[in-house]
Amino acid sequence: MRGGRDARTRLRWSSLQLHDEARAKMAKSHKNFKI
Repeated sequence: MRGGRDARTRLRWSSLQLHDEARAKMAKSHKNFKI
């Protein structure tokens, strides 16, 4: 079941990437809001 383990790791990585993107977006809009 090595493939399943790979899929789970990929899913976790993609979810982490998504969270990072959302955080960057939030920071950007926060900056715009300040100005």
